[in-house]
Amino acid sequence: MNSTFLTERGYKAFLVLSGCAGLAAFFMDYFLAALALGIAGFIFYDYKKAKRGARKLNELVKLSLDKVKIVSVAGESKTVKLSGEVDTNLSMSLLSPLKEAKLIPEQLKKGKHNLEFLLSSEISGSYQSDKIKAEIFGPYKLARKEGSISFDLEFKVFPRVMVALVQAALFLLEGGREVEGEVPISLKGPGTEYADTREYISGDRLHHIDWKATARHRRLMVKEFFLEAGQGAHIIYDIRAAGPLSQDRLATSFLNTCLGGVEQGYPLGLTVHDGEKVLLHSNGENPRQMLKMAMGYVLRSMKAHLEDADILIDAFSSSQIRRFLNKVKEEPVKRVLEFEVKAIKDRLRKPHRFLLQLSYQMDEPKQFLLISQLSDEVIEILELIDEIQKRHRLIIIQPTEPWREAENLEEAYRWHQRAEKVEKILREHKVQVRALGK
Repeated sequence: MNSTFLTERGYKAFLVLSGCAGLAAFFMDYFLAALALGIAGFIFYDYKKAKRGARKLNELVKLSLDKVKIVSVAGESKTVKLSGEVDTNLSMSLLSPLKEAKLIPEQLKKGKHNLEFLLSSEISGSYQSDKIKAEIFGPYKLARKEGSISFDLEFKVFPRVMVALVQAALFLLEGGREVEGEVPISLKGPGTEYADTREYISGDRLHHIDWKATARHRRLMVKEFFLEAGQGAHIIYDIRAAGPLSQDRLATSFLNTCLGGVEQGYPLGLTVHDGEKVLLHSNGENPRQMLKMAMGYVLRSMKAHLEDADILIDAFSSSQIRRFLNKVKEEPVKRVLEFEVKAIKDRLRKPHRFLLQLSYQMDEPKQFLLISQLSDEVIEILELIDEIQKRHRLIIIQPTEPWREAENLEEAYRWHQRAEKVEKILREHKVQVRALGK
């Protein structure tokens, strides 16, 4: 019998046993020897009961379901309810079969129980298990033994970006339709049509302060307005990400931002880069075409599984959506439409320089939306921001939490400290940062 099978109470009993045995041997005391044997007998009996119970767990625990298949979107939680009956006086503790699942309650005694599986994962994938692990305790709770209960659990999680792709496809095919997921981002700026009221951010114009809302909330609030119909926006997507979670959030924010602009009918331009070169660019301004280009890029770069569309909508629409997305995916990846090839060849390898030249070429003020994890050096970011904001309005959308994907606590701390430093610097430079999709 290994001491790892002992509970905390059993370990204390084992220490008493060891002490009694040692003293009995030293003093040749028969009473202490008998006491040691008695304690050993209790521990052995407890362990044998726990071991026998572990072998018969499938007979002792009856669940109303023995198979569960759940589908979800990354970041969402799902709950599965089932009932169970325990036919033993021995106490037991159930252990979740997956790290993405939590089982409530964990402690069971004889009788009927209502159980819940709480399922959630931030990262897409397929998670499976064919058993529920359990620990069963002896009658005196001195020893425990691990066992398992047969239970097939399949938890499929598809990425957030898949919801955004389906939303965009439905909009282009049918003029818009409700799909559960993140809300497309409305483009707001120096227009005349009231959009909403939000908390004051350093850099906001004082004449936009909503004094009634400020008095009501006891903090500075400002009014926001939808962009003027002719002003338009240029969306910059920096694809660099700390890991798959950040990549999914960035791509989702990118598509939702594009869809928000299309729904409002604003002229759009797109630039996608990886910090070293421009991967996709167009200032064609046809919003629907820009949305299709964005979808095509995401489909290729994210390797989204189109069969996941079946999960989100009905079978008939799903087939139509898949055909449409496949067609979008096959369109050419690289489009650079704004300048002569010779003039931009060098700038394509220097995205910041390219974007600055682009901002100088625009005759009318536009709203620039930078979707980024802010992986650049702070100086490079500020150079881009300061130059663009001389003639245009810039909003940064930062939907990621890269420290959550760090390999260790030290790296996570560095990520978090850097994020706080960048946020502070951006506030000082009167840049509006929105943390969406978290």
